[in-house]
Amino acid sequence: MSALATIGVSAVRAALAAALEPDAPGQPDVIPYFADAAAPPVILIQWEDPWLEAGAGGRGMLDQSAYTALLEVFVVTTRLEPESTLAELERMVSYVIRRLMLDAYAWWVPRVDVPGALQLGGIDYAACRLHVRAPATPDEMEL
Repeated sequence: MSALATIGVSAVRAALAAALEPDAPGQPDVIPYFADAAAPPVILIQWEDPWLEAGAGGRGMLDQSAYTALLEVFVVTTRLEPESTLAELERMVSYVIRRLMLDAYAWWVPRVDVPGALQLGGIDYAACRLHVRAPATPDEMEL
């Protein structure tokens, strides 16, 4: 996929999941939606609020075919001890950023939030949120 190409809104989450999908043993699983339970280490993907912002790729705000899709990627670890938790989160954040840099699509990560607790299935895990952006266009619709 060309970095200059733009994909439809309905394909953005799947494309992000594919970019992060493990290709070697020991890499975290990817769930392309926010699950209420998961087995860490894991990467969870969900839409951010707002989902879309007008304008993408330097195009003006009046170009209704150019949007920026806003997503959240949560990296979730199995560790709860502060020292090993931070090291694992740092590795996972670097893994996500590097994988997006190597992908052919135009992803960018403008911000990574401070680590904190995330509850999944009634259990607290250490996690960190990456804010991911990508160009997107409205999907074709039959009327």
